[in-house]
Amino acid sequence: MRLRDFVHVEFARAWQEEQGAARVDPEAVARTRADADLPPASDGPGRLLSYAKTLLDLRLDAGEGQSTVTALAGALTTMAIVVPLLGGLAGGAMLEAALPPPDARPVNVFHLVAEGILLPGVFLIWTLFVVRLLGRHTARLHWVPWLLGALRGRALSTDVGRLGGRVLRRSGVAAELFAAWSHTFWIAALVVFLGLGFWRFAFADYVFAWSSTLPVTAQGVESFFGGLATPVDALPGIDPPSSEQVRVSEYGSLDLSGGAGGGYVDTTGDPLRDQALRKAWWSLMLAIVAFWGLAPRVLGLIAARWSVRRGIRRALEDPTSQLILDALAPPPAVESGAPEQLPLSDAPAAGPAPIADVAQRAGRGLDVVVFATEAPGAAVLADRRLDRLGLSGTVRTVPTDDDDDAMDAVVAALAGAEAPEGAVVVFAFGAIPDALKQEFLGGVVGALGAEAPAHVLLTGVDRFVGSARASGFDARRAAWTGLAARVGLPADRVHLDLDP
Repeated sequence: MRLRDFVHVEFARAWQEEQGAARVDPEAVARTRADADLPPASDGPGRLLSYAKTLLDLRLDAGEGQSTVTALAGALTTMAIVVPLLGGLAGGAMLEAALPPPDARPVNVFHLVAEGILLPGVFLIWTLFVVRLLGRHTARLHWVPWLLGALRGRALSTDVGRLGGRVLRRSGVAAELFAAWSHTFWIAALVVFLGLGFWRFAFADYVFAWSSTLPVTAQGVESFFGGLATPVDALPGIDPPSSEQVRVSEYGSLDLSGGAGGGYVDTTGDPLRDQALRKAWWSLMLAIVAFWGLAPRVLGLIAARWSVRRGIRRALEDPTSQLILDALAPPPAVESGAPEQLPLSDAPAAGPAPIADVAQRAGRGLDVVVFATEAPGAAVLADRRLDRLGLSGTVRTVPTDDDDDAMDAVVAALAGAEAPEGAVVVFAFGAIPDALKQEFLGGVVGALGAEAPAHVLLTGVDRFVGSARASGFDARRAAWTGLAARVGLPADRVHLDLDP
């Protein structure tokens, strides 16, 4: 799966986790299966992508940034174009800084080493050891997230766009993605650097020199460039600098006789030979920049892209993906004819129904459980945006708060073989959030399991606010929130049917 397609899958999953929705939305599954363009069962990634796009189109509205995911996916394509262009411009600027006009002064070989090897090497170490090893804690220090944010700043500010960091962390491809873009930038920069350098050397007359404010000796220069040339000296026309070449290439910034201009320190006595020795650096400089500057970035890009593909593959092999694929599979064909009757002695013994695990409940949606109050209408569920959590359409009712049999039956049904994936438990806001309701809600959460999505909807807020008890609204709301917290539900899972 391509990275821009993977973005849809991960954003859909992050949104479901953020909202506490069903991991496998039954309505999204039904629409995906009805799509004539649904890929075949053998194309698991393609099916996951179809489900993710269907879910996002079905459940997100414009206020949340319905087009955010598409915009961010498009930003990935834009980055693939922008990053190399920026790298090429940077490479051209680097070359201009390294090559003075031929009639002004010679090219300092140390400047070429700094531009073509040292600078890319420093950023390579930063990318590999800081961004990759420390991951999300330092990703904000990398230049790529800033550029991505600039390309799609408005999209990142939406409700869905704020999940961008969570998507990258959960998918585990952030560091590899940033590294790949960084390698792409420097590959483009160094390709332009080398290409334009060769062009300039071919059509302009450059001579080279070495000079430094530091106490550098000719012997040190020979050893340094001899080491850099070791991996490439087997190439035709590439030779490490000789002692004579190094000696006659030393350059002084001031004329030794006291004049204002600079000049070469030593000479062989033959001007033509001096010029040939000082020109001969060009092929060695291009070769060592290609080997020490460009080649590590090419290898890094190959490794980073392989890591991104591996990260995508691993993310698509998680249990949730398998649950979605199982739900998208066509139902098994039912053979015609009456089933074979087993002899009475061979019939299986009766026993309790098996408890449904998370995998068995996937795709069944969330039941609405009404406790001693009126069932909320579809308009209330839609207004509170609970209808997009993947409701099953089943409503279970406890008529009164003293009906122990009904409470036990609901809890048993939520733990049985036909249990839903989650539940929305409805209480009357004006009711007292006492130990009985806490015990019932705890039983529901326990029956569904810790990983199952569960919500509380408090109805009748308008009646409470309109009564003499309105002054105690904040206290009553806090009491319900505290009750939910004691059974493991956070405050954002407690909803009111009306914002007073």
